[in-house]
Amino acid sequence: MINLNFSIANPTKFKDFPIKDFNYWIDRTLSKNKSFEFQAVKFNAYNIFSFRFSTNLTGHDHAGPEIAFEFCGIIVEMRIYDHRHWDHKLDTWEKN
Repeated sequence: MINLNFSIANPTKFKDFPIKDFNYWIDRTLSKNKSFEFQAVKFNAYNIFSFRFSTNLTGHDHAGPEIAFEFCGIIVEMRIYDHRHWDHKLDTWEKN
């Protein structure tokens, strides 16, 4: 599994950049246990820039590949995730 994270923190003590707030979100079911999610949102600018990429397909709740970008408080992320929770004792998905 690959996990990449990179960020450049905002040195202005998390001051907002002058961009209007918005939130756009799509969540579509792909199969019995999988969904696709896309979100574009404006938050406080904790980072000037960040990038996150993950290919964790099992081993934790709602696992699946994801990619996210942040620039001055605007965050765009996409992921395909599993609806199920992970059973750490049995090392498999919990039964519904």
